[in-house]
Amino acid sequence: MSQSNEALISRIESLETLVANLATKLTTLSPMETTKTITPAKKTKASKKKKAKDPNAPKPKKSAYNLFCISIKETLKTHEPKQRFKVQAELWTEEKKNPDAVKAWQDKASADKIRFEKEITAYKAKNDTENIVVDLSGDESNVVDLSGDDNGSNCDLFGSDSN
Repeated sequence: MSQSNEALISRIESLETLVANLATKLTTLSPMETTKTITPAKKTKASKKKKAKDPNAPKPKKSAYNLFCISIKETLKTHEPKQRFKVQAELWTEEKKNPDAVKAWQDKASADKIRFEKEITAYKAKNDTENIVVDLSGDESNVVDLSGDDNGSNCDLFGSDSN
């Protein structure tokens, strides 16, 4: 035999003994030691900052269902807290079977919608007038609207004559 064949045979024998040793070690290890679970790091959500709610903003409009729920609120207080929603849904289902009652609730809801639209237009008009800065020199070309509605396209903050 040549010298390279003998080197290969000795290398194979050493690898076989290494495999045998590893096999015996694996059989002696507990199942917990043989399997290693890697848990990924927990991702934390970036905290979202809530917009500050304007306390002067008008209350939102209410649907027919909301108005019905407000009207039966006191009677529901006698029921168990866990049963209130179920009873409320059953009462609304019964109420919906009567078309006249549904029409009455829808009329109240449309009146509330009109109320909301009036209040929101007045609120927006008030806020728009607060966001206008006027040059006291009387020159109306330097009037700046800070409401942000036009993305600053017509805004001339520095009074330059580049128009």
